[in-house]
Amino acid sequence: MLKNSRMLMCFAVLFILVGCNSNGSTEPTNGEDIITDDEQILAKPNNLLSFSLFEQMEPVEDNILISPMSAFMAVLLVYNGADGETRQEMAETLHLKDYSLEEVNEAMYSLTSSLEKDTEAIDLSIANSVWLNDEFHFNEDYAKQAVDYFAAQHETIDIEDDRSVDRMNEWVSEATNGKIEDMVAKPLNPNFVAMILNAIYFNGKWQYAFDEANTADDTFFAKNGEMTVPFMMLEEEKLAYAENDLFQAVELPYGAGEMNIQFFLPNEDMGIEAFTEQLTEENWTIWNSEFQSRSGTVKLPKFQIEYETRLNKAFQQLGMELAFDGNNAELPHIIEENEQIFINQIKQKTYIDVTEEGTEAAGATSVEIVLESAVVEKDSFHMEINRPFFFTITDGETNAILFMGMIQHPKQGA
Repeated sequence: MLKNSRMLMCFAVLFILVGCNSNGSTEPTNGEDIITDDEQILAKPNNLLSFSLFEQMEPVEDNILISPMSAFMAVLLVYNGADGETRQEMAETLHLKDYSLEEVNEAMYSLTSSLEKDTEAIDLSIANSVWLNDEFHFNEDYAKQAVDYFAAQHETIDIEDDRSVDRMNEWVSEATNGKIEDMVAKPLNPNFVAMILNAIYFNGKWQYAFDEANTADDTFFAKNGEMTVPFMMLEEEKLAYAENDLFQAVELPYGAGEMNIQFFLPNEDMGIEAFTEQLTEENWTIWNSEFQSRSGTVKLPKFQIEYETRLNKAFQQLGMELAFDGNNAELPHIIEENEQIFINQIKQKTYIDVTEEGTEAAGATSVEIVLESAVVEKDSFHMEINRPFFFTITDGETNAILFMGMIQHPKQGA
């Protein structure tokens, strides 16, 4: 077992987003970021997974909000402990079959180092942790990779003590600025071996702020009827805008433009359901190439959404089946003991609040690993976003997707 002093090492909270596509390399250094093209490798795999997962999601109160990057990183930590056909399936599902594990890990280290943001306008952070039943011991190589490439905090816990759950939930709450609570439920599974946690927090101020004096109530044509909500108004000379026979779209930047949110408003004769059928990484990439700088007006509802989902079925339908199979999962590199372990549950909770000042969003993903005996569970435009819409929060340099959602019922915060 790793010594307690090593187990309790805490690493600075890093954060996400991804890169485009290159083949540089980097090595972890003592606090010094060596930024190469490695961070470019994971953008496309993350974005491909984003749209595949979104397609599998069920609306909660007519809304969907996922953090593909949070799920991607949490599952990557399991991928580091996989072998055989299980690893092959995971590589296919995560779109990583063209890269070695070392290349993937180096890319993850590079992108988290290069994409960390902590300015007056943008706070973007990511944290990882691995919690191990104190009856087991971390595989030394796995523990080193989790630390070196994911800055993962290591903890051992007594699974019969409810305070262990409190510690995990406190960790998630702190890493998400209090936006994600009660991530882990009591009591823990008696066959619990390990819990992998990923937490993402984003707080961005608009580059072009909405004037609160212009906010006024108006009608939003929700899925189940009309509703009155507060709408914000923005008029600007230069906004990235796209329009075709499917939708209107606008990109609103945060800070100095390092990150942005894109709103896609399907045309009235199309509707949100028909639009989501067109959502693929290929189409999204094409649509992104169509944005042009235009003057225009944006009318946007304020909204605050919380979302929770289980991702087991989604990953299984995408081809990652063996990792959930209690009899056949091959995850031999996570613990030293020769035990048959598998993924019991992948869970995600997300939050977003869009106001005149900017956007606050958070996401957390948990992966529970258990013993096999457990039970598996041109001209100026006018864009009035007054009906169901789709959005992404994206890194401006790499185009990697951090959050993705569909709003049919723009709920309001307290």
